[in-house]
Amino acid sequence: MLDSMGMKDAIEMLNEYRIADLENAAKFFSEESRHKGSVYQGKFKGDSAAIKVLKGDVSGEINMLSQINHGNIVRLSGICVNEGSTYCVHEYAENGSLRDQLHKKDATSTVLEPKGPDRLRHS
Repeated sequence: MLDSMGMKDAIEMLNEYRIADLENAAKFFSEESRHKGSVYQGKFKGDSAAIKVLKGDVSGEINMLSQINHGNIVRLSGICVNEGSTYCVHEYAENGSLRDQLHKKDATSTVLEPKGPDRLRHS
């Protein structure tokens, strides 16, 4: 679970949050703060954050997310472990997730169709 060496190293690189701080930031995990599924929006010192609530062994996810540093990926900034749940605190993506953007179905979204010799042929 959270006792592997890789997990220990990953945790040392992250901010450690107290459950009381997360509850205050996310209005005690109210429906009003729920963004989608188990993700809540919270405010820390005026900055928005996404707080994802996870159950079970999350060591693989924490290890992977703590190592990613890319401008197009929301950064994992910290965690909290409380009563069998792990709370991951991420940068908040104002425009939604990558999945939301890729699967947007509104009038402003466009589908790119390949043109020319690179286009796949369907049989």
